[in-house]
Amino acid sequence: MIAKTYQNDNPEDRRYEFDFWSWLKEQPQDAWLLWARQANWDNADTIFDLMVDRSDCDLALVSWIFWGCDPGFYVSQSQAFRESSLIAKIVRNCESGLYRSSSLYCNRYDVAINAHEYLKALREVGEGRAPFRLPRTLCGPFSGRRASIPERYDPQTEQDLEEIFRNMDGGLPRSEEAYWSSEERGGNLWIKDLLTLPSVSGDPVTLYRDLDDAAFIEAIFGNQAQYAAARAPKKPWWRIWS
Repeated sequence: MIAKTYQNDNPEDRRYEFDFWSWLKEQPQDAWLLWARQANWDNADTIFDLMVDRSDCDLALVSWIFWGCDPGFYVSQSQAFRESSLIAKIVRNCESGLYRSSSLYCNRYDVAINAHEYLKALREVGEGRAPFRLPRTLCGPFSGRRASIPERYDPQTEQDLEEIFRNMDGGLPRSEEAYWSSEERGGNLWIKDLLTLPSVSGDPVTLYRDLDDAAFIEAIFGNQAQYAAARAPKKPWWRIWS
């Protein structure tokens, strides 16, 4: 069962985000990650903010939120960067070593597109002009356990979740496999069919410590030119020689 609270005691104005977080924060972080990746950002940014405030927020989830903030945009449009923003908070927390937990799995393809957009912006602008340094701990790979939660909760909780997602959008896949299958069916993982990511063993922060940020991104997410070629529209066969 999920608590129900209302703005100004108005039964027609339920505080869906508040109520959902009151339940979610008591769940294993498997549930946090499974929900976050299908959340509607317009309705979830407050919860994301509360998540990254916590030192126990798993790095796989922090990483996914960071790349979801589209860091490449803030590199190319540095005037839009605000110290009060979610992405700035994540960067500060990483710099201070806040996040100590890293036990969950998250596939690099989940964030590869935004990583390459960041790389493109970084090379166009120059690393010295970027409004923040890349938190390298957020690049993965994250090879921990695959998130999994109960297939069903009690009937009242299931009913409450259905109502919340009807008003907040999003959903709660019950496993990493269920999430991945949903993304594939939705066509959201097309990049994995075009670009092979590098094999990374050991601790990349230590392994690639002598690389600049752009080269570090390539070591984790693949060569920039290969990514651009993979995304480029392919000519029809009858125009190959034109």
